[in-house]
Amino acid sequence: MQNELTFEQALEYIHARPRLQLTGDEASRRAASFLSKLGNPGRGLQIVHITGTNGKGSAAAMLSSMLTASGRKTGLFISPYVLEFRERIQIDGKMIPPDALALLVEKTMDAVNEMEREGQPVNEFILDFGL
Repeated sequence: MQNELTFEQALEYIHARPRLQLTGDEASRRAASFLSKLGNPGRGLQIVHITGTNGKGSAAAMLSSMLTASGRKTGLFISPYVLEFRERIQIDGKMIPPDALALLVEKTMDAVNEMEREGQPVNEFILDFGL
């Protein structure tokens, strides 16, 4: 299946999301609503959620590396990225391929539009989380 969006168009779409500063509770509710519209893609997965003030990205990267080295299939979502957006989403220690990112963005667009119609715009972080 060929993507309708190019990688560059997908990045433009991501970065064009509204710059909403949501409170913790509102951000959680909106993210849950968005994930629900996407069919709750994380349901059934074993997930480690790392929280705290500092060092989350480093801790997540180290844990992902250890699990990958032990033969486990891993996915890593970190924020912010350092050099390139694709650093945010990694599978088995490798950045998401450009065409895969474009396809995922396409698959989220209906849910993003539905959220907007409901008066719950999706900011960049929530979209990235849904990818």
